[in-house]
Amino acid sequence: MTNSWIGIDELKTLSTWSDRKIQRKSKEREITWRWRTERGRNGKRAREYSIQSLPSDLQLKFAKAQALEFSPETECNAITVANPTSLINVAPRQRPVASARIALTAEQTAQAEARLLMIQPMLDFAARKKSGRTSITLPGGCVAATLQEICNHIAVRSDSSSATIRRYYDRYLARGFEGLADDVRSDKGVSRFFAAHPAVDKLVQAKYLSERLSIQLTYEAMCREFPGLDLPCYDTVRVYLNSLPEPIKIMAREGSKDFAERVEPFLLRNPPERINQVWVSDHVAHDVWVRNVDLETGFPYFQGIPLNAALRPWMTAWLDWRPR
Repeated sequence: MTNSWIGIDELKTLSTWSDRKIQRKSKEREITWRWRTERGRNGKRAREYSIQSLPSDLQLKFAKAQALEFSPETECNAITVANPTSLINVAPRQRPVASARIALTAEQTAQAEARLLMIQPMLDFAARKKSGRTSITLPGGCVAATLQEICNHIAVRSDSSSATIRRYYDRYLARGFEGLADDVRSDKGVSRFFAAHPAVDKLVQAKYLSERLSIQLTYEAMCREFPGLDLPCYDTVRVYLNSLPEPIKIMAREGSKDFAERVEPFLLRNPPERINQVWVSDHVAHDVWVRNVDLETGFPYFQGIPLNAALRPWMTAWLDWRPR
């Protein structure tokens, strides 16, 4: 079984962290370290770092790298990697069909990868049993002759229940790689009450978005307008309004200017190599009102606009990108 402690050179290769970043994380106790028992050639003791204390993506990366080092013909090929949700016992990996990865987010894919590595000894045992070999040696030297014994062994090492491990195994057999990821709730971001009462939904959104009332005032307005209805509590209304798409809330409650600055996409390019190669322009209306009159002549300053009419002046600016 692979040691769960690695040296600083291995950690730097695995994580691409610098010496200073590793020292900072060690000092702030973000990663666990200890002194090695043996001393180096210079007579000093070096540090080694716990795999279990690293972020889950690095643990998964370490598990994948270690899994490649084991031969499929070996009687027992296994490593152990732990993260806050799983401890992975890995034999030569069984790659799922590529189509099973469809519709998984990056987070779901990482979750499914970790669980696949966890149940891999169970998959290997099932394959070996078909060939007539009815036992397998697990990490620690114990021999398992049934699938449940392997399931119990993984559960102990992963600090999970055997029912959870068995559920992962059954989900993989039923749905493949995709089944190992937790499903997103179908009602996530949806309020069942407001979905069933569109009139209340319309009122609440109008008060909060169009009239820009606070959540408390919106809740009070809902209670006044629908006194005979079994209305949700304040916390339900608060969670529902906070779950509205952020761009919609910014546009409705804070205006088009904030929407343009915080939401609308913008493009960044590499600066041009030559002067006058690229010019940048902007056209904006000032947030002030002026009177259309020339104080020296008494006539309209802007032709085609009535005298003394109120207007917002516009400014257009051009700038060469290179020397700015």
